[in-house]
Amino acid sequence: ILTANTPMRHEKLTGGLSIYHQAIHVSTNTGVMATVGYRTRVGRRATLGLALQPGVAIRSRNWEKVRTMDGQDDAFAEKETNAAPILGVGVSLYGDKFFAGISTTSLIVTDDFDRKDTKFAPAVYVACGGYWFDLGADMALQPSVLADYSKKTDAAATLSVSAIWREKVWLTLAGRTTKDATIGAAYKPNPRLKVAYSYTMSLGPLNGYESGSH
Repeated sequence: ILTANTPMRHEKLTGGLSIYHQAIHVSTNTGVMATVGYRTRVGRRATLGLALQPGVAIRSRNWEKVRTMDGQDDAFAEKETNAAPILGVGVSLYGDKFFAGISTTSLIVTDDFDRKDTKFAPAVYVACGGYWFDLGADMALQPSVLADYSKKTDAAATLSVSAIWREKVWLTLAGRTTKDATIGAAYKPNPRLKVAYSYTMSLGPLNGYESGSH
């Protein structure tokens, strides 16, 4: 995954570009997405942000990589390629001490290789929100929630809380309704740079079969 963003001449506009590539055995997925953001003040303490992310997704399956016991099989002698537009949208409202938003990166997708028509398919919607509490002595606490929903999968939510020291050092604990837990730490030496690390472990049935992710 490669991402880049930059401010524009107009102070209320931003632009960005994302490129991703994923290869799993016979399947490859590649996508290119542009991002345009717009923000404007709402009252004296809040800012409204709007984002549009159009792009294209290219998926392919190379069945020739499948090895069969009977040698060459005509069913595995073809390559499939499918290109389709993708569209993401997002809305956010934020201020000095709070943020809230809802977005989707897959408002328009193509279901699969058997359906060539582009349509409004079941998208994954993500909502988030959080608040900053000043505790004094250069300390702050920021609880937040992130939830996602799709007609194809059950809704899930992540609850997290971050302890912040001087807005430079962050320690985070998070739990997800899918029985996952995450611990994280971050260091922000200046407003333009933030270095972070996190470790996620399963607390459910997969606990004995995987060692977590970094």
